[in-house]
Amino acid sequence: MEQKVVIISGASGTLGRAYVEHFSKDSGVRCIALTRRDEPVAGAETIRTDLLDAEGTAATIEQLTLENVNEITLIHPVGMFKFEEQGTPESDSDEDGIDDEILASNISTLDNLVNPLLKKIGDRNISLTVCAFGSLSDPHNIKYWQSYSKAKNILRAHMRELAATSGERVHCVFFSVSTVNTEKERTLRPHADSAYWLTTDELVTRSLPYLEHPESWKDVEIFRPMPGFTPEYYSDQNAIREKWGRAMRRKLR
Repeated sequence: MEQKVVIISGASGTLGRAYVEHFSKDSGVRCIALTRRDEPVAGAETIRTDLLDAEGTAATIEQLTLENVNEITLIHPVGMFKFEEQGTPESDSDEDGIDDEILASNISTLDNLVNPLLKKIGDRNISLTVCAFGSLSDPHNIKYWQSYSKAKNILRAHMRELAATSGERVHCVFFSVSTVNTEKERTLRPHADSAYWLTTDELVTRSLPYLEHPESWKDVEIFRPMPGFTPEYYSDQNAIREKWGRAMRRKLR
């Protein structure tokens, strides 16, 4: 019997756990959770790995068994965010204008998974769907998280190219989302108004149709409409900085 495999990275995080919870209920799916933590992820086959370790991640993928597998979906809700209150990267050794940690967390982690997956699949008749996540604000060049947006835009381009050059073997879906109510986001901005933040369950539910019937390449916007919001919000950088300072309850320098 042919089987679908769903691999969820960052599975110990709030969004990763939400995807595990959904797919673990499907008897036709083998759900694999990738995490840096030692504890198992309930409902999934848990594999501990550091996605920044290219060799270690490749070894993890090589050990996967793919007998009777005809479809793999990789869900990758991984990627560091930093609020850059001075509008400059915290660490930028190669002077590319992107914080080194953010670049590695958002780009290398996915590359370190996709490259060995493609090698493992080889000539097998297995389709691969890759999905990742970014922000609706990424096209707007917000200076206080420009490293994050630049990294996500590079990731979009990588995924688009992968889909275009794979000969229909790989489908790529990028979800551009508004703020998601995760543990990290609540910790970062404990005093923000979260009334219109997406819940993880809402994001999972709304993303599923694009994962079940993927196009070669798709950039999908998912958000909860906020009354009175207009794109002009993104043009007032000072107002954004002040709003974030209040939400973080920090005195910005």
